[in-house]
Amino acid sequence: RRDRPPRRRARIQTPMPLKGRREIAVVAIACCLYTLLVWVRILHHPIPYYDDVGFLDLANRAREQGGPFGLLKGLLEGTWTEDNRSPLYPGLLSLIAGRSWPFHLRAQVLNAVLGLIALLVCSRVVRQNLSPEVAALFVLLMSVNETLIEYSGRESAEPLLLILFALAIDCALRERWALAGIFAGLAELDKASGLL
Repeated sequence: RRDRPPRRRARIQTPMPLKGRREIAVVAIACCLYTLLVWVRILHHPIPYYDDVGFLDLANRAREQGGPFGLLKGLLEGTWTEDNRSPLYPGLLSLIAGRSWPFHLRAQVLNAVLGLIALLVCSRVVRQNLSPEVAALFVLLMSVNETLIEYSGRESAEPLLLILFALAIDCALRERWALAGIFAGLAELDKASGLL
C-alpha cells in the first residue's frame, strides 16, 4: 500500500462554490422537501398492504421471541423459519412492534426517519468523493425521488439497505475493507437481493 502513489479524487470545479451556510441551506431544504413528501405518502397509506403486512407480522413474531436478540437466537438455533425475508429489518421493527394499529404508523415513521438518514448518508458520500456542489444537486434530486419516497412511507427494507450500502461504498472508497465488509454483510442481512 505504501509503494502506490496516493489516489487523487476527482473534484468538479464550479463557478460559484457552495460553502458554509448555502450548503447547509440546500441540505435543509432537501430534508424539508423529503419530510413533506413522505408525510403526504404516509397520510395516503393508512392501511398496510402487500409486503407491509408480512413485515409487520414478522416483527411481531420476532418481538414474541424476545426482540432482536431473540431473533438472533432463533436464527442460530434454527427455530426462525422465515425463508423469504432477510432478518435485519424485521429485527429492527420488532423494537417497536405491537398488535395494534399504531404499530403500522410507528413503522412508517421509523422508515421515514431511515429514509432521511439514507438521504444524508448518501449526500455525505457524494460530497466526500466529488464536491459540495454535486452533493447539493444530488441531495435535492434524491429528496424528491419517487422511489425513495414510496419505500420510506411504508414498511420496507430499502431505506435501511440504502444506508448500509452507502456506508459500505464509502468505506471501500477509503480502502477500509473490514468496515466495508461489515456494512455489506449487514446490507445482505437487510435484503439479500438488494445488492445484486
